[in-house]
Amino acid sequence: MHSRLKGYLFQNFKITKENEKAYCKAKEYAESIKNGEKKSLIITGNIGTGKTHLASSIANFLIESEISVVFGALINLLNEVKGTYTMENKTESFIIEKYSKVPLLIIDDLGKERPSEWTLEKLFTIINNRYENNLPVVITTNYNRERLRERLANNVNYEIADSIISRLYEICKGISLNGQDKRKELV
Repeated sequence: MHSRLKGYLFQNFKITKENEKAYCKAKEYAESIKNGEKKSLIITGNIGTGKTHLASSIANFLIESEISVVFGALINLLNEVKGTYTMENKTESFIIEKYSKVPLLIIDDLGKERPSEWTLEKLFTIINNRYENNLPVVITTNYNRERLRERLANNVNYEIADSIISRLYEICKGISLNGQDKRKELV
């Protein structure tokens, strides 16, 4: 996790009327994972409503509880896979297995990227491995189901995009964040 995200905790999340329910659900979710449950979560909402803060709070809570978490935007996670192509000591399968088996994988801002066929295939492999092994994943995204499908498919591969989204929506509970972009309030 980037240093900024390490400072995002449940204790410093600014609770409002619009996000109180989401905050409580995220905190309950983190507790349930700590207690051994294998639920997955998708956090949706507009830009700047606190999705990343809540996902980071979940990660930091679990890391503090000595539970391993991998956290990153899809593009950054897959850059680690691409990095193995020029390394001698790590392989693509090593990184994919790490993402597939870590106790909790958090993919932040899914849909921001315009994925290639390669990206979709890697994402499908990771999600499917976690799906098959009943391992939790947390997804944050600005997009509803249909819009996320369009973003992932990139007008090319709806079959893989549909397979990914189908699995996610089968295993994920949903949290929706409403409200205005809190970053705009800082200006």
